[in-house]
Amino acid sequence: MQNNLVSIAMATYNGEQFIAKQLDSILAQSYKNLEIVICDDRSSDSTPAILKNYVMQDRRIKLFFNTENLGLVKNFEQALLLCSGDYIAFSDQDDLWEKEKISSLLQEIGEFSLIHSDASLINTDGEIFARSYSRYSRKILGKDIYSYLLHNNVTGCTALFSRKLLEHALPFPDHIFVHDWWLTLCAYKFGGITYVDEPLIRYRQHGRNQIGAADARKIHPFNAREKAYKKTLMFMKTLMNVSFFSSQEKKFITEAHSYFSEFFSNRLRPRSFLFHLRYFNYFNEGKPFLYKLIGLFLSFFGDKIQRLMWRYRT
Repeated sequence: MQNNLVSIAMATYNGEQFIAKQLDSILAQSYKNLEIVICDDRSSDSTPAILKNYVMQDRRIKLFFNTENLGLVKNFEQALLLCSGDYIAFSDQDDLWEKEKISSLLQEIGEFSLIHSDASLINTDGEIFARSYSRYSRKILGKDIYSYLLHNNVTGCTALFSRKLLEHALPFPDHIFVHDWWLTLCAYKFGGITYVDEPLIRYRQHGRNQIGAADARKIHPFNAREKAYKKTLMFMKTLMNVSFFSSQEKKFITEAHSYFSEFFSNRLRPRSFLFHLRYFNYFNEGKPFLYKLIGLFLSFFGDKIQRLMWRYRT
């Protein structure tokens, strides 16, 4: 395993504030047989100049500039297509990797298609404010396919996966709003997923995170929930056309699509309530029982009624 080439797929865009420190942490990995594939999505700040300087310093870095702005997901897809390693790891442009990240993941991946780890959380200044992302967000680690279908259980920047997985994952389907969720489903179906309960990266939280780490102790704004539901609805619609799911899994995806679709209605939702009740333990996994009950209650109402409830609460 120690002779395998590992590709680091990094998508950059206007990352001048943190990109140098992230690259330093990657180049300092104890595992040295690496290639770092960077696709820059037409940055308008000093990111290209910083990247060109690093290319001059280390021949393991392969730098590519997109001719048009692709967006985050398609930019990562472009990076994956350029990777040649036996294993591949995603890298964001603003985190910090612990020195043993790649070595630890390689040691534990075994015959699984994908492995991921915990992370510590840092602020803009690099100060740790949570030792465990999993505990901070009460992150769901996944039990079966239904858990993985309802939740994005794998944080891409903590993951390492076999190159063979790309045979099933590429090209990315349309309306995939986060690449790691799609890759997770492919990994579950083809080879399986395992987890290392150790923070192997420092996951930086700042005002421009694409996803970020949600604090499980806080109730988030209604608009954020509505936005997430819209994206999930489109994702479920895409999954309905994926051939590798079983008939039972497709039935679940169709019902989940209806569940998220009915949220954007002005009527009562008995069908959604029954779906939520049937998969009660899958919704808000890791959350307190009272939180789950509130979620079940709210599943009976569409967004307009829920919005009125939210205004009354606040």
